[in-house]
Amino acid sequence: MKHTLLTLGLIAALVIMVGCEKKTNDDEMKSVALSLRSLENRIEKIEKRMGTLEKAPSAKTEIQKVSTDGNVDEILEAFNEKLYNLEQMMVAAGFDVLSTNEDIEVSAMAELVEEKTMEKRREKYQTSMRELRDTQRKSDSDNYGAAFTELQEKTRFRWGGNRNESQEDREKRMQEMVQAREDLIRQYPDSYAAAQLRAETAAWNLMQNNYQDALNTYKDLMASSKGTEAVNEWGVRNVTGLQYSLANKAIEEGDYATARSIMKDLESSGDDLVMAFEGFGGGRGRGGRGGGPGGPGRGGFRMEDNLVSKNQAISRLNDKMNGK
Repeated sequence: MKHTLLTLGLIAALVIMVGCEKKTNDDEMKSVALSLRSLENRIEKIEKRMGTLEKAPSAKTEIQKVSTDGNVDEILEAFNEKLYNLEQMMVAAGFDVLSTNEDIEVSAMAELVEEKTMEKRREKYQTSMRELRDTQRKSDSDNYGAAFTELQEKTRFRWGGNRNESQEDREKRMQEMVQAREDLIRQYPDSYAAAQLRAETAAWNLMQNNYQDALNTYKDLMASSKGTEAVNEWGVRNVTGLQYSLANKAIEEGDYATARSIMKDLESSGDDLVMAFEGFGGGRGRGGRGGGPGGPGRGGFRMEDNLVSKNQAISRLNDKMNGK
């Protein structure tokens, strides 16, 4: 990110320097010079706060190559666009404030950029996943009809009935939910909903410390046609988060062969981000655990805070295994 900002600024500066040599209009030359000086001052302030940075050695050569035969007006237009983009990047990253604040350490700036970048990646990922989830729901509904939709509604986990619900009624309600989940998986094994329920069941088993049951359910999930595709209520792929949690638990159980196999499955997935939740078989996630199968956590807990890059998730698992 640091290199991108300064390289962008320096490239823009070099473009305008080359363009200025071709200009004959004094007023336009002055305007360009003022714009260039303003940009240079901003870059200088950023550079002072960010420390010594490597400069891209080929930047000037590449710009000269591009601008040799370029139209001056086009070069100026490109310069203005690059300057605007640079300013937007600085605002988004907080550099427009931090770069001139002598009380802010460079490390704090780097952390802010990293945090904001990951936040944007999470938002973009979950937006696309929620759109995919809606498409999957419609596909199930179109393929299986009203009977499926009615049964699926019965599978949903709910925190409680009415305030006066007796223990007996609560247990009956939970039994009906469990039965509905089993019925849906049996009757509609190739649905996205069935894949999601399998993943939730495996996660629930992990929460109950039933490692072998969780592993068996995971194998069923991977063998199903939609096992690697289903998206959950949080807008996250079910299987990758389960793979992280299950591999985590396998390492704790000393089942390293299984852990490596699951990590290999995770590495081969197409997802950029992974729900690396530590609440299943390996400590607790930030803010505590979620509720029942598929139930979002409460008390300010944000499951999406546990979304990390796939490489980071794999690295965590490798570190844990190497530490054993």
